[in-house]
Amino acid sequence: FLVRTQETTDEYLTNAYCAEPVKIRTSDGRLMTTLCEDVFSLANLEIQTLQENLSKQSDLFLLAINVIFSRMHLRQVQYRDTFLHDFDSCCAASNDFIHMSEQMEEVTSRLLETSELSEESATAIREITAELIVLYGNDAIYAAQSVHVHVFEPIRHAISDDLFGWEWEDKLTRNELALTLVRTVDDFMSDLKKCMGDFLLKKTLDALIPASTMFYLRCLLRKATIKRHNRVIHFFNNEKALGRMQGDIETMQEYFDSFLYAFPPLKRVIDAEFGILRAVHEIMKAANDNSCGDAFDPILLLHKQLLDVSITNQLVIDLWGLVDPKNEEKLKKFLKLIMPKLRKITPQPTDDVARSLENRPKILGLRLNEVIKRVASDDRGIGWRQRMRHDVQNMCGVHGNGCNCNSMCLNPRDFVEIMYSIPAK
Repeated sequence: FLVRTQETTDEYLTNAYCAEPVKIRTSDGRLMTTLCEDVFSLANLEIQTLQENLSKQSDLFLLAINVIFSRMHLRQVQYRDTFLHDFDSCCAASNDFIHMSEQMEEVTSRLLETSELSEESATAIREITAELIVLYGNDAIYAAQSVHVHVFEPIRHAISDDLFGWEWEDKLTRNELALTLVRTVDDFMSDLKKCMGDFLLKKTLDALIPASTMFYLRCLLRKATIKRHNRVIHFFNNEKALGRMQGDIETMQEYFDSFLYAFPPLKRVIDAEFGILRAVHEIMKAANDNSCGDAFDPILLLHKQLLDVSITNQLVIDLWGLVDPKNEEKLKKFLKLIMPKLRKITPQPTDDVARSLENRPKILGLRLNEVIKRVASDDRGIGWRQRMRHDVQNMCGVHGNGCNCNSMCLNPRDFVEIMYSIPAK
């Protein structure tokens, strides 16, 4: 009987999850599909059948209920990510999953009310349904926050190659690239406000804020990687570049601050994420002032995020090298001096902690150490020479061939070949 119950449940659940989702828009504008109704119509029918054919106090009834709920848990884990392939599907899935969490609460309440269960059996039912309620709720948040991948795809194509380039430094005096980022995010937010309730909207902002700061930092670290490989000064004017960065950071933070009236808890996220960018800016400013001591506090802040001395050291060296490459040896001596203090706040996770962290679902692109590893991975791959060629050609191309504004601005082809020994196409 239990085997047959499992097979029947698996068949119906697989059909529900694998069917082509039919998107619907509710009267209040929220985007959903029929997934919740498909899954729970089956669950309610099977529970009703069990109640009609088995004694509600029998062990077999409890075991069969457990089979149904455990298969629902398994299929949700198996199929969740198949619903997250574009912006609309992420919005719909987040609403579906939160609705499924609410439905699970109703099913649990109804089951306990209509079944004459012992206290022990009722506790067992509550435990397994609580796991499902939490699973559906967490998956709703995961789907909502996965939206950031699709929000930043057009932003990446629009500005990532131009951020921290010559034109950004010298010509775009009103922080136009940061404004492009903000306006694109705002366009998507207009749609999200129509598609989601306040709870999921706030969770989405929890992801869009670090997505913005980490996107900006990743673009900066890509430039640092190019500089590290070629040992050239990246900025023409450090003061101007640092001022431009300050303006970019303020532009992005002001936008997200505008949501504080509706969502006051966002302040903690905004302060933490933009604190990372400000720490990066302060380290580069210390490099410009040739003052290692001024960099201690921001280094400490970044290390508390990274919790890995070697990664912290490489990050600081790369940032310093963008501004003051001649004094990198002095910086390395300073880092060696403060290493004991960094090690004191570096935890040594136990195997259990490591396993629990590894098993937690992660939203990609929102953590500092992940961004650094991604840049390092890009660096080891095919990317840096091609990206460098693109950046240099763009930098000189704004003047045109034969520009005489300064001695570095040669024909882009000649500049690439002479300065970087890259075969020009």
